[in-house]
Amino acid sequence: MAQYKKLEHLIGLPADSRTTVECQEHVDWLKGKSKIFDDVKNEHLTEIIRHCKLEKRRVNDVIIKQGEMGDTLYITLEGEVEIYVNQKESSAATDNDALNAEILDTVTKAALMEELDRSLLGNSVYVGRNKTFGEVALVEADSIRTATVVANTPLVLITIDRPLFNKCLKGVVAEDMKAKTDFVERNPIFESWTSRQKRQLVISLTTERVPYGDCVIQQGRVADRLYFISSGEVEISVEPRHYSTQCSRMWTEMQSLLPQLITHSAGVSLTPHEDRKHRLMPRKPKQICLLGENETLGGLEMVLDLDTYIETAVARTRVTLLKLPRSQFDRIFTKKRYAAATIASLKHHLAQTLCLYIYQCPTVDSALFKFFKIRLEDADLLASLRRALNESPDSVAGVFGSGAGGQESKDRSRGTVDVMKRLHMPKGREVSLPAADAAKMALDNLRKRLKAWSDTCQLNGNNGGGGGGWGSSEGCGGGGGGGAHGQQNQQQQQQQQQQQQPMLLRLQNGHVSSVR
Repeated sequence: MAQYKKLEHLIGLPADSRTTVECQEHVDWLKGKSKIFDDVKNEHLTEIIRHCKLEKRRVNDVIIKQGEMGDTLYITLEGEVEIYVNQKESSAATDNDALNAEILDTVTKAALMEELDRSLLGNSVYVGRNKTFGEVALVEADSIRTATVVANTPLVLITIDRPLFNKCLKGVVAEDMKAKTDFVERNPIFESWTSRQKRQLVISLTTERVPYGDCVIQQGRVADRLYFISSGEVEISVEPRHYSTQCSRMWTEMQSLLPQLITHSAGVSLTPHEDRKHRLMPRKPKQICLLGENETLGGLEMVLDLDTYIETAVARTRVTLLKLPRSQFDRIFTKKRYAAATIASLKHHLAQTLCLYIYQCPTVDSALFKFFKIRLEDADLLASLRRALNESPDSVAGVFGSGAGGQESKDRSRGTVDVMKRLHMPKGREVSLPAADAAKMALDNLRKRLKAWSDTCQLNGNNGGGGGGWGSSEGCGGGGGGGAHGQQNQQQQQQQQQQQQPMLLRLQNGHVSSVR
């Protein structure tokens, strides 16, 4: 706080009264205030401190208006701002210039009211402190503001005008904008977006550079961002034994709907001594793969609305990431009709990535990954199964039972599926299937998709030592048969899985390759 007050005092002086030594004293502190200064030379930062200005604003002051021409960059030293975006799209009868003028007129009217009417400003997309804003409109001449910024509390701001920006910052900011734009343009999941929609995404993305060995995300931490890997590689590892508590909501749902996915529920029982030994056995994090360019971190957490990250990612080279806060993901992806195809493409890619995670994990550790994959690809079947179990809890025994009753249910399930095939019932009608049929179809689909992925990638079975690979619909490799012989086989497989060192795989641009 003492340095902030000294900087505030310094900037309050006329520019010719600020000495070079005094300005240099604040370079490192100012660098820590904004990512925009990461790649700016110290002499340029010294020049900024010498010539920037100080500005103070009151609560509800409108700092910048969406649609107006931009000529100033702002850095928040003290106070909180809120950013609004009017997301109205231009129509065939309205071009972008007319739309921008209409938005600016609405924002100006709201700002001139005796009490600011924020409902006229658009959707709130950000609330926070230590914010830098206004740089986008300064990169190109005649650029307009893409958002409205309002003071939520009294503000102390550093302002940088266009001449100073052009001299010290334009090259760095323009290069960053170009890199983000190129990434969005070359990424196939955004190919159907309009130029305006892509620009909104580019503005929302923030560049972050991570040195070798640093942790990007950590399993169990709050999943508050989606990361796109622009360049470099990260190593992914997981600790599946924590999932039952970390992802308790999903785990409980899996136990209720598809308990066959959990190995111990698929005909294998351990003695109390064996169970305790299994639980106390020290386990290292499971190394999964290297993720490279165009892959995502946090995508599964965003799409499935998971609270915490399910994996740990550590930089194995110098990595450049483009990060998008969860609130921005919800605004740009989940609440926009134009993004529906992108969400579908992202789900498909995540489902393929989960195949790799399942392949690398022992069967005993892969249950939740399989359930995530079913949620991504067979949500209708899970919804049907959920409805059936809610309407008739007794049907659980019919779905998962054994003996004569279970066999009768399986025979009835096969008969229903055969009838559906003979009647050429269209895809999607499976949502009306009984619980037994929905469960069987979901597991069969999972097994077939895992096998198809393995064949496409020219991989054989389960790298983690899963015994039968994808061959069994009872947990898709998790069921080793009942009785003492089945238990013995399962225990032997688990011991082999603990000892086996699977090869490391790389996933980049959607393609799997071997590292060693």
